[in-house]
Amino acid sequence: MTIDETAEIAELHRVYELQRQACLDHPYPSYEERIENLGKLKSLVLDYQEKLIDAMSDDFGHRSRGDSGIADLLMTIQGIDYCVKNLKDWMKPSKRHVALMYRPAENYVMYQPVGVFGLLGCWNYPVIESFGHLAWILAAGNRCIIKGSEFVPRTNLVSKQAVAEFFDESTLGFVEGEVEVAQAFTALPFDHILVTGSPNVGKLVMKAAAENLTPVTLELGGKSPLILDTEMDVKTAVTRFILGKTMNAGQTCVAPDYIFCPVDRIDELTAEVRRRFGKMYPDFVTNQDWSSILNDRQYTRIKGLLDDAVSKGATALPMAEIDAETQKVRRKMPLTLITGLTEDMEIMDEEIFGPLLPILPYSDIDEVIAYIQSKPRPLALYINSWDKDFQNKILERTHAGGVCINEATFHVAQEDLPFGGSGNSGMGKTHGPEGFRNFSNQKAVFSKGKISFAEGLFPPFGSKLHKLLGRVLIR
Repeated sequence: MTIDETAEIAELHRVYELQRQACLDHPYPSYEERIENLGKLKSLVLDYQEKLIDAMSDDFGHRSRGDSGIADLLMTIQGIDYCVKNLKDWMKPSKRHVALMYRPAENYVMYQPVGVFGLLGCWNYPVIESFGHLAWILAAGNRCIIKGSEFVPRTNLVSKQAVAEFFDESTLGFVEGEVEVAQAFTALPFDHILVTGSPNVGKLVMKAAAENLTPVTLELGGKSPLILDTEMDVKTAVTRFILGKTMNAGQTCVAPDYIFCPVDRIDELTAEVRRRFGKMYPDFVTNQDWSSILNDRQYTRIKGLLDDAVSKGATALPMAEIDAETQKVRRKMPLTLITGLTEDMEIMDEEIFGPLLPILPYSDIDEVIAYIQSKPRPLALYINSWDKDFQNKILERTHAGGVCINEATFHVAQEDLPFGGSGNSGMGKTHGPEGFRNFSNQKAVFSKGKISFAEGLFPPFGSKLHKLLGRVLIR
């Protein structure tokens, strides 16, 4: 499937100019208009859900309907409903304190649409990372152009058709294309750009956005650690974290990237993961609940990480049997635990973004914390422990975009919690009231009525009021 890049760039510029003019003509959509747009978005997702699920599966070669239904569609609908429920309160001006010297007056913060929003979608969850984020963008009163990932062309085609059916281009547009379109997209003077991708992609977007001083929200990745407490029941721990790793065959930005396991419990952990994986995905070769790796490029990258680790002395423990040729042709790679790791292995440095799970032994939690502190800040961190002191020690001494205690990845599904990275894993927050504020211009307003004592501050200086203020300042 090929896209005429030149035509798509021309379309991008046309829709951008249309939305820019619409912002000038109507800069502050009402509550009713925003609710109407959110209703359209919900109808779009519901009406096109089967076509979107089929398109995502076609793009992946095979994608579990359960993965798509839960992580892409259900979470998107939940986010829209949450925005509808809270929008009226979010739009109310926030009253602030007025210092005594400036009274009588009123201070408040007005939440104003920023204008035209640019949203760069991603391939691993192409619905929620586009239409899910869009709920907060529209709730904040903005107009938006979505650029779909070039790696999911069939999903893009369905998404583009759906957007054209439900929205006027002056509110929402959708473009597709490869690198040339992405470069043209980020070069536009949007009022805000949101991108989901790798840290390298984030750097490229920031560099392009800097030319226009465009604010960016970067939802990036990183190596998200999971820490298993020495006293935690292994069976319970595996039950709590395994879905976060197996969903979408590990192609999830917040999937656990590696596990710190007490040194004397590794055999117990691997046995329990194998048992649970077998129950979740029986008859692995024909199982339809397990998703394929997106494409040959991603499969080769992940297989390369595994081969590099094994060649340097690591042990690979696949959780299901599948012959090498079938695995390669269908890009159906089972969850594979890896032990005996060393720091010179590529898998210890690169985000895995697939069904490989390194296990690192530990005997001292302080060493675990020091290791995490020495690495770039991850998008997520997971703690498996009932011990509050253990939990708090890790929470207070490590940085991460978000944390789950005794679960994995579910913090992303909490609409009322902010979601985003820290440091290398991103900046800015989506979801919750924080997402609405992030996508708004938080305009400070100081308002005076008919009474004002400002003349008392005018020169010439030396009046009684000036002397009084001087004494206060000296104190």
